[in-house]
Amino acid sequence: MILQLKSSAPYLLALGILVFLHGCQASDPEPAQAPIPTPLPVSDAPVILISIDTLRADHLGCYGYSRPITPAIDQFRQDAVLFEQAIAQAPSTSPSHASILSSLWPEHHGAFSVRNTALPDAVLTLPEILADLGYQTASFNGGGQIAPEYGFDQGFDIYQVMGTTASTLETVRRAERWITSLTQTQLEPQTQLDPTQLDQTQLESREQSPFFLFLHTYHVHHPYTPELADLQELAPDYRGALPPKISKDLIVAINRGERELADGDLEYIVAAYDAEIRSMDAALGRLFAFLQQTDLYDRSIIVLTSDHGEEFGEHGQVGWHSHTLFDELLRVPLIIKLPDSRHAGLSVAAQVRSIDIAPTVLSLLGRPARSEFAGFDLRSLIADPSFDPDLPALSQQDTRVGVDHTSLRAGGWKLYPNRLFHMQQLGDGGDRAKYLKARLAWAMKQDRLYDLANDPVEQDDRMERRTRNRLQQLRADLKAERPVPAPVSTTPTAETLERLRALGYLD
Repeated sequence: MILQLKSSAPYLLALGILVFLHGCQASDPEPAQAPIPTPLPVSDAPVILISIDTLRADHLGCYGYSRPITPAIDQFRQDAVLFEQAIAQAPSTSPSHASILSSLWPEHHGAFSVRNTALPDAVLTLPEILADLGYQTASFNGGGQIAPEYGFDQGFDIYQVMGTTASTLETVRRAERWITSLTQTQLEPQTQLDPTQLDQTQLESREQSPFFLFLHTYHVHHPYTPELADLQELAPDYRGALPPKISKDLIVAINRGERELADGDLEYIVAAYDAEIRSMDAALGRLFAFLQQTDLYDRSIIVLTSDHGEEFGEHGQVGWHSHTLFDELLRVPLIIKLPDSRHAGLSVAAQVRSIDIAPTVLSLLGRPARSEFAGFDLRSLIADPSFDPDLPALSQQDTRVGVDHTSLRAGGWKLYPNRLFHMQQLGDGGDRAKYLKARLAWAMKQDRLYDLANDPVEQDDRMERRTRNRLQQLRADLKAERPVPAPVSTTPTAETLERLRALGYLD
């Protein structure tokens, strides 16, 4: 049976959350049982993991965005399964990607850029598992918070930092060359191989080694430097004073109150972000076309996701992330194309997490679950999209040692660490009752509680003590499931420090 429950604790905990949160009695109906997916034969399908740093799910057409800026991703989605509610495990690059690759909560893998702690060698990652299975592994990435010195090169034959300013197109071209280099053909060895020029006979004669490819780009991360033509098309009527390139310094000045936004400025900044998404999408369109032309697309497992989103004024900041745990930073796209596009066009409404990616990939390859992984095999949700195990989602801010800011999303509620709730977000007291309640919660250092069904923008702190206490206990239980590893200190190189500074992570 492919869906193995490992130690069963995470699975049983997920199924029991509804009972736990709502205080069901023994006479209440039993929770729905997980459908058992048909076992898959062992496969060596190519695996491609694409992470677009800082990409909000709600800025993609397939997630309902009104601007038609992602035609390639939207077309790709037609061949894939879309998860409507995917939650990242951190609002910043390092801990979030470590959770994707290791299937562990941030506290349990210990990779935090702010602390200069790396992913420990003892933590098992998806590329390490695939390498042991005979896969050739490569990553072409932006470095910065996922530079090799942070331990992200574990399991990779090639781990090439393209740089924080590298476009998605540059990254895709480099990946194409690597995939091509794995190919054995009947061409003369001296012949330069251009897969787009091969005829069908040559394509069919090629033997492809199984491979795992991890692509990452900071293309849509601030600073926003879009093509002028794209920006003008998305903001044709803008006549304000902001420049066509939205620099890190400009964003910092806005968020510090040193630069006031005039009418239309915020929309213009969002248009610059969208223009970056548009050019990124065009590059992914080229990658998908390359995979189709080289007979790899149908055979491959392709995962498209992001590590976190971006804030555009929802809770006080503009063009920034890592500073809160609100959903504009935690809701990310997750689109998984199965081999032969099985279940094409399916949508899954249940909440899932970034930690679920690695176990799902292994399951799709017909491989057994790993006890080292904390994530859930999403094949049961694909087999029955109506099934909802109510998977709890922890998300942790990248903070200095001794500071723990961890939110919990479960049972339709969001538990938010009050210490991370900034005083300026309380407003000027216009709504006196709401303001006084927020001040009281702040003074008591009490976790905030949001009813996501009725308050999806996370504005109204609910004073429901029993629910808050239950969620706090659940959060503590999840954190106690595994030991916290000893921190592995690392020293970023001068090049990495410069890249972190350019991205706004260092002053």
